[in-house]
Amino acid sequence: MLFIFVTLIIVAIVLFVSSYFITDKVDQLEEQLEQFTIATQQDTYQLNRKVRIDEKQLNEQSISTTQADKTSKNENHQKNNPIIIQKVKHLHEQGYSTNDIVQQTNINVNEVHDILTQQIN
Repeated sequence: MLFIFVTLIIVAIVLFVSSYFITDKVDQLEEQLEQFTIATQQDTYQLNRKVRIDEKQLNEQSISTTQADKTSKNENHQKNNPIIIQKVKHLHEQGYSTNDIVQQTNINVNEVHDILTQQIN
């Protein structure tokens, strides 16, 4: 009986010591999962950053396109309406202020300024 008891204690000690030297597969899987999660988060961050940059560029392009369209419309509006141009010039020569001219002609203040600066040039 003593022999069995001593054998069990020796086997227990050997198993206990060997448990520190044997690598645990669960730990390896946890480490791999953690690395995968970090890599996924980095990829997500980079993609989000690229999307924000692309959105910003598209915004800038649409703003510049809109401004170019407005400018061309204003130029076309002025070029296609020589009567309005003459009326603005006439009202300015009579001494009306820019705001009065805007109210009487129903055109934009910037257009009035453009017409008046074209008259000077």
